[in-house]
Amino acid sequence: MDISIKELDAKTCILNIAEIDNVLNCVNKLSNKNNYYNRKKLFVAYTNFLDWFITFTDEERLFRRQYSLDEIVNILFAKKQVLNTQYIRFLLFSAKLYAEKLKKNAKRTCVKNYLKSIYFFIYDVEELVCINEIYRKKRITQTISLRGGYSSDITPQDIKTAANELVFLNEHIYVSDIDFRNISPCSSLLIRQCIELLGKNMLGFSSIHNSQGLIKKMTQIAWNFFFEKGLQGPDWTVTLPVELSAIKKINQWANNYVHNPWIDKSYIRFLGLEFLYKLMQPVQTNVSCYNGRSYWNSNYGDFRINNYNNLKRDFESYVNSRDSTAIIDWLPLDQVGAYIISL
Repeated sequence: MDISIKELDAKTCILNIAEIDNVLNCVNKLSNKNNYYNRKKLFVAYTNFLDWFITFTDEERLFRRQYSLDEIVNILFAKKQVLNTQYIRFLLFSAKLYAEKLKKNAKRTCVKNYLKSIYFFIYDVEELVCINEIYRKKRITQTISLRGGYSSDITPQDIKTAANELVFLNEHIYVSDIDFRNISPCSSLLIRQCIELLGKNMLGFSSIHNSQGLIKKMTQIAWNFFFEKGLQGPDWTVTLPVELSAIKKINQWANNYVHNPWIDKSYIRFLGLEFLYKLMQPVQTNVSCYNGRSYWNSNYGDFRINNYNNLKRDFESYVNSRDSTAIIDWLPLDQVGAYIISL
């Protein structure tokens, strides 16, 4: 699909996309006057914009084959990112997945609640289309001026505002009044926390301590053990519903956010959440375990362990090699966050 532009001068232009212009105009009208007519107009413009972007990515013919969510995560959440043709393709594809999700969830009665999220996603799309036109397709040589935007930096004031919003969320009369800009990145923190807890529960321990108390440097040690040793030891195996390398990429991304916070693209946060859903997707049929019991659990995904005691032995050795004073607080077998196939 060819992208039209409007020239501002010999070296600068803006994108000429009617679907984006229509949404922004409708957002402004509804912000100034909240009535049924303006809400209906915005809903139509919003869904038309999503349809346009989905069609745009389809017509770009990004890939010759289907890619799994794990493969997409391994590319987009890599520690070192290079803005090459392949990377841009995956950015476009992930943004398309997000647009499809937004289209599926869109409700006319809730359109006023979308005002801020619409604006953020439109800017993300506009920026992404510019990157595609300049660096991948090389169809535009001029500098493209974006008409909107938001700072990706997070300040202490932003964090304080987000904390206040979450504590007093129930005091907002309208969802549209919530400061989505500052609270939406909190999802990255929760993704990190969830992955960390899944790893601990899967191995079957609650904490690691010594005589001084909890050993904080070992909060990530469950996944670090698997990242180093893999999912198969000399006499034990673990199977997961996703690639271990993808878990590592997501974990690194979310962990970096804790110490160096920033506001990531809306479709990137969505991709991290989609991966978490896949990781935790409950099994479709009951799993037969070591004790003859057949069951399923909604608190974790398809995590299966063969020869669990041998796995515990190797993990204890791994922990003690890093701190000989460490004591692992093991959980009872019926509280382990995995299907123990054999002991």
